[in-house]
Parts: sequence; structure tokens; C-alpha cells
Amino acid sequence: MEDKLTPLEAEVMEVSARQKPEQAFDSYGTAARPKPKRNFVLLWVLFGIGVIILSSLAVIGTLFDVRLERKNGYWTLQMRDHTTEEQADVRELPITAGMLPTQEDADRQDSIRLHIAGGGASSNGPPAEIYKSVSGSVVCLEYSTCYGTAYGTGVVLTEDGYLLTASANLSDVLEIEAFFENESRHPATILKVDRTTGLALLKTEANGLTPVSFSPESSAAVGTDVYCFSNPYGSAIKNVFSAGMLSAVQQHEINDDTYTLLLTSCERQSEGYGVPIFDASGCLLGMTSPIGQYLFVGADPCFAIGSSDLQRIVGELTNSAKTETDLLGLTVEAIPASYAGYYHYPGSLWITGIRSDSPLYGYLREYDVVTAVDGKEVATVEEYRQELLKASTSGRLQLTVYRNRSYFNVTVTLKNT
Repeated sequence: MEDKLTPLEAEVMEVSARQKPEQAFDSYGTAARPKPKRNFVLLWVLFGIGVIILSSLAVIGTLFDVRLERKNGYWTLQMRDHTTEEQADVRELPITAGMLPTQEDADRQDSIRLHIAGGGASSNGPPAEIYKSVSGSVVCLEYSTCYGTAYGTGVVLTEDGYLLTASANLSDVLEIEAFFENESRHPATILKVDRTTGLALLKTEANGLTPVSFSPESSAAVGTDVYCFSNPYGSAIKNVFSAGMLSAVQQHEINDDTYTLLLTSCERQSEGYGVPIFDASGCLLGMTSPIGQYLFVGADPCFAIGSSDLQRIVGELTNSAKTETDLLGLTVEAIPASYAGYYHYPGSLWITGIRSDSPLYGYLREYDVVTAVDGKEVATVEEYRQELLKASTSGRLQLTVYRNRSYFNVTVTLKNT
């Protein structure tokens, strides 16, 4: 018979069981140790080491141009030789005679006659009248790039389609379309870009346009009313108009030239470059450009270039566009001594402009260094032009170009069809 516990004994045992912590026992009757928590420190250390190794390999691959290439069904690492021209890429570009601009076409450019306003500015008129008087001289620009669509603003220089705008980088632009106030739209061609200011001279086939009038420099005074046009939304909402005042007028020396720079309080001024600034008489007082990058490191405020500097730069762009566009639609200039000495370029000429209708557009880039034409080294612009004309008579020419520590040849075959 089982021994029965008295109620008092049962209560004492129950209380003891509640107070005593539960323990697990192994087969030997000893208490089992609790399972330790997992320690992830080692895993994090291994992960960090892996990230450092991968980053180091990426940096080494970039510095020494090591590439992963698939050859004969196998993936191999290839290191490109930067010192010889024999291993350069050769691109055959068939071009019809109609596609290749002749020297006569390159030199035949209409002169740009700027409209300069009279001495004094008129009294302030209602903003609605200012908008009506100048909106016909403002153009909306849409840039097609490999990264998407970008928007810009410009002004009309001549009735036959010369435009002025500004941009931080036009080398990646594939196509440009210009939208005018009369709802017409035309493709635009880049003729010339000023490297310091970012100002660009464009050409369209539009006619009957309203040229902008330039304001005299004396009218730029702090506190005067100004009006801005911009296109932050592209052709969806063209020529956004805003009013403000001239906040600052200063002169700065940049790259051995002195520029009059303006700042305004217009709300839309920060929406991009090429934004025209008009005074109360409807005359162009300035245009925003990326020139501020020379003044402030890490910042890019929308400084506007004053009217007199705009007129001077337009003249320089016009002259260079007339005389320096070669048979292939390229603009080749001498490399400044400061750049050549610092970067140790293997030549003295580089490309500073590529017309969008050029057969080499998309193959060559701005600041590519041209070292030879048909194997003959060229050191001056005149030598380059002579060799280019001489080579073109044979129906085939080859440019030797240096880019990113590498040489490559571009062979152009001319076909008369």
C-alpha cells in the first residue's frame, strides 16, 4: 500500500517544488550546463575582411585597367597595355558623301549680329508686359542623354536659329530639341562650347525668330527688379516666369579673364543653367552658368554672367565655330600649357567640340587628345588641318587618339554614293 501524505506534508513539498529552480540532469545525475548563445563577432570580422578584399581588387582593377573578358568560352582577366599603339582598337565607320560636311560647309556660317539695347533702361512695367515682350526670345531645351532626359533654357540670338545656352556638361548629350513660343520645335546642333563658363552656341533650322536684346552693363545694380525664365519641367510647362531683384554684382578673375557675376532672388534661378535674367526694360542682363565652380569648392551656386561678358563670349564662340570646325565636324584646339604640363599629355592638340551631325559623334569625346593623322604626328592646329585635308583626298583617313592612358585609332572610310 502506498503511503499517503498528510495534507501538511503535501503542502510543504509543493512549496519546495515552486521555490527550487528547474534543472535538467544528464544520465549521470549531474546538472546539464545551459547551451551557450551563438557569438556572431567572428562572422562580422570575416564579412569585413571580405569587403576590404573586394574593394581592394576593384581599386587595383581600375588603376591598372584589368578587365574580365570572355574568350574562347572562358572568362579571363586581361590587363591592357597603355604604352603601345599596336594593340589599339580600330573602328571602321562607313560614311556617305552626304553625311560628311565639306570644308566649305564648315566655313559657311552666317554672322551673328547681336541686338544691343540703348543707354538707359526704361521704367519698371507690369510683370505681365515684361513676360509678353521677352517670352518670344526664350527657348526651352530638352537634352537626350544615355542617362535620360534633361532640361535647359536658352535665348534666341538671330532670326535664323542661332541660340545661346549654358550647361555643366554637354559631352554626354545625344540629341537636343528646341521648343519655341510659337509651339514649333526643331533639333539643335552644338557648334561650340566655352570651357570656362559653360556657355554654348547652338544652331537650329528655325526661321523668323525674335532675337534677344542685350542690356547695357551699366544697368546692373543691386536692388533693381529682374525677371527670370527657366524650364524645370521641360516642354510640359515651358518658360516658367519668376520675378525678383538683383542681389549681388561682383567681379572675379577666373582663368586670366575678369567676369562680372550676378546673383538674383528669382525663385526658379536654381533650377538649372542657361536661365536668362532680364531687366525691367526686357533686355538680357545675364545668364546663369556653372562658372561658380571656380569660386566655391563643393558648391555650385547659380551665378549669372553679365551682359557685356555674354556679348564678348558669343563673339569668341562665333569666330571659333566658323574657323575651327574641320571636315569631320570636330573642333580641335591647342592644349593650354598649364594642362599639358600638369597631366603630361602625349600630344599638343585636343578635341573641344563635336558637332551632333558629325559621323564621329558618340565615338570621340571632348578632351580626347589627337596625336596623329594617318600615322603622321601633328603638333599644331594648322598641321592637323593640312594632314586632314590631304588624307581626305584618298577616301580614307585615320585619327590616332589618346584617352585615359590609352591609344586607339578611328578609321573613317569615305564612300561616294
